[in-house]
This record gives sequence, C-alpha cells and structure tokens, in this order.
Amino acid sequence: MIKSLWIAFAILFLFSATVCFGSDSQTAYTVRIEPASGELSITARMTLEDDRLFIAPIGANQFPARWAAFILDLKVKGTDGKEIPVSDNGDGTWKIAAKGGDRVDLSYNVKLDHEKHEWSSGIDGAAYVRDWGIFSVGRAFAVMNGEDRKDIDLKFETPKSWKVSGSWKDNGVGSFTVADNNDLSESMFFAGQHREFSIKREGFELLFAIGGPGVVEQESELSQLAGKVMDYYIELMGGLPNPPPGTRFEKVLVVVSPGKTTDGEVIGNHISVILDTSGDPMGAMISRFIFAHEFFHLWNGKSIIPESVSEEWFKEGVTNYYTIKALRAAGALPEGAVFGVLNGLFYQRYSNDEGFGKKTIPAVSSGDDKHKHWGMIYGGGLFAGICSDVAIRKSSGNRRSLDDVIVGLFRDYAGTDKEYSKTELLNRLAALSDSNRGFFEKYVYGAEPVPIAQCLSDAGLDAKVENGQLMVKRKADESAAEKKMIDAMFGGQ
Repeated sequence: MIKSLWIAFAILFLFSATVCFGSDSQTAYTVRIEPASGELSITARMTLEDDRLFIAPIGANQFPARWAAFILDLKVKGTDGKEIPVSDNGDGTWKIAAKGGDRVDLSYNVKLDHEKHEWSSGIDGAAYVRDWGIFSVGRAFAVMNGEDRKDIDLKFETPKSWKVSGSWKDNGVGSFTVADNNDLSESMFFAGQHREFSIKREGFELLFAIGGPGVVEQESELSQLAGKVMDYYIELMGGLPNPPPGTRFEKVLVVVSPGKTTDGEVIGNHISVILDTSGDPMGAMISRFIFAHEFFHLWNGKSIIPESVSEEWFKEGVTNYYTIKALRAAGALPEGAVFGVLNGLFYQRYSNDEGFGKKTIPAVSSGDDKHKHWGMIYGGGLFAGICSDVAIRKSSGNRRSLDDVIVGLFRDYAGTDKEYSKTELLNRLAALSDSNRGFFEKYVYGAEPVPIAQCLSDAGLDAKVENGQLMVKRKADESAAEKKMIDAMFGGQ
C-alpha cells in the first residue's frame, strides 16, 4: 500500500513538473562558435508571445536594420519540423506566420565582421574576433520575442580548449541563466583562450576577462588597480552601485583586449575596454583612466540617472573628475600627471572643439553629436564640475564639496525608478553655493567657455591659459588653507 502511494505520488509529481516546469515553459539559446567560420551559429527554442521577432534597437544605428544587418539565414520551424514563413521588415524586426502560444525553433547565423565598419563609439561596443577568442555584446546576436520572457537558458558550444566569460548567472561549463530579454541584450561575453580574475565585495563581483599580447602581462597590475578604485568609489558613495529595481546587479563583467587605440564602453552594467599596448606612457595612463571612468558609471549613470541628455555634462564630465580622484587614491596618477591630464587630455580637446564658445554643452549631448563633441561634454563637463567644487569649498570653508551633491543624489535616487532633472541638480548645487546657479546658466546651459584657469586659481593653484595651453602648478607660497583645499581636490585623499 505504501509502495503504491509512493508510486502514485511520483507519477503525480512528474506530471506536475512537466506541466509547470517542462520544456514548453523554457526559453533556450545555444550559441555555437567555430572560429574559422567568422560567424556564430545560433539556435533557439521558445513559446511565442506574439508574431514578432526583433533584435535590440540600441546601437548600430548606421545601418537601416541596425544589428539585424549581421543576421544571416533566419529560419523558424514549428514543433512538427515544418518551416514557418518569416517576413523581414528591414528595421531589425521580423513578422512570422505564427501566433502567441505557438512553440517554435529559431536558427540563424551572426556575421562577426563588425570591424569592417565604422562605429561612432568604437568596436568595444560591438563584436570582434581575435586569435585568442571572440567578443560580442548581447544585442549583436540575440533575436528575441515578447516582453515578459524570464529565466532564459543560454549555452555555448566552443572548441575544447576554450572557456566562456559571460555577464549572466554562471552555471558552469559554458552554461548561463539569463534573467530576461533586457539582461540578454544588455550583456556581453568573451569566449576563447583568455584569463579570468575577480574582485568581490559584499556579494558583488567584478569579473575580468583579459586576453592578448600586452594585456595578460598586466594581470597583477590591473587586479590591484581595480580593487583600489572599487574601494575608493564604495567609500565615497557609501555603498555598492544600486540601479533601478529589476536590474540584475550581482556581477559586472570587464573585458579587456589590446587594440590600436585605447577606448571603453559600458554595455548594460558591464564594461568593455580596448587597450593600446604600444608602450606609450600616455596611452597606458589613458587606458587606466578609461577603465576607472567606465567603472564609476555604475554609480553615476546607472544608479543615479539623468532625466535628459542636458545633464550629460554631469554624467560624463563629473565622472571624469572622480576618475582622477580615484586614480590618485589608488596611487596610479601622480599629482604632476593630473595637471598634465587637465591640459593635454581635456583642455586641448575642449578648446579645440568646434562648438567651443559657440554652442551649449546640452546642445551637443545627444546621438552622434556626443562623440563628435567629446571635448565639450567630457572636458567642459569636467571643468564645470571642478569649478562647482571650488565654489562650494570656498563658500563652506572647505567643509562641503561636490561630494555632498553626488552622494546626496545617490542616497535619494539609487535603487528607485526616479530620474533627476536639471532643476533638481541645479537646486542641489545652488544650495551649497549661491554662485553655482548663475555659473551653470552661463557656462553649461549658456555658450560661454568654462573659465577653468580662474576656478583653479580661486582654489589656490597657479593656473593660466598661455599660448593655447592650460598651465597649472602649485604656488610656492600657498597658504595652509589653499594646501588643504588642493589636497582635498587633487591630493589623493
């Protein structure tokens, strides 16, 4: 009798498991990588929510079909194995002759020749093939359906000597669980013969995937730098990054590969960096700067989010300011190099930007203009942040600073769906220094160049613009108060 009951229970359990958790409730992708082909071969099985397939509409806007320009031989079959007609809409979407609730299999290939094309933000935000492996962002390879898809299975098939570093929940042996379609598209992976190392803090993991000549040799240096920069940001902001609800944030993947130029990109909550490993000291410094800059976006940009592009100067330029501070705190940027960076990396690009003295920073902050006017947004924004910090410190006897503004935004906005507005930002800046509101209306939301030499002089530095160069150094006779302020701003504290 007992045995019969157990058999009946087992049958009931298996039946229930099939109904609730069986294959019909699963969405699964398999990505097969054959390096010689220069393509990804992808199959997917899913239950449709509607009759529309699509690929992420973010990026690749130089192509009418966006990322679909790299999709080949898309086929859809039903459970009976018969092919279902598919119509390409030419805009990164497809219409299929099926309906919501139908179970289908997809198959298609993805070309990996992205480097043959121009990318305004660099190849680090697309896909590339190297001798030691393949990099791709999720939006470049994932053909999706529906809005409510959860717990997606993702498996990679690679050469035996390869491993896969992915930004999703890792189940081992190239298998991952993806939270939803957004997690699939706002992601990246590197598959190949590369190295991994991770830095963990309070359940949060920064996973590095590094490969290629000139990069793997820097593993120890990169690991130490990343740990120190992470600790600086956590202490400054009072906690780990905290994006809006529903955004998975236990792990950040950082992919680092060598290239001809140094560049970096944040995709979702993950970071792709290309390093110029030619041995040029300035290139090495810029590579560290880009990593630390992109890393701070997990706080300023992903946890506190501007309402519009008019605040890109704060998101990008002020991030540059705290990047300098983080690298100083990590011992990776001597003070003399800071003053050189202010001129060589930022003032030169700012003063030579074709919008300099003619356009407002918000006017050039959207779309492709953002990359064309790097100097205005990243340089002008940096200088606006420095000037604001000086004004706050001068008004408060160095007891308050720009830290109070960005930490206050993090405290009040992180972990919520709220976005801060221009009015909110200016009110917070003006609350700490009366001069700030008029300053920003004139130099950020107005077209006059930011008077950075005057601001640095107000802080107690010897600063001037001479022959088109921003010349900055400590004064031989700086006062104790000036030394304290400059140390707080640039001294690695």
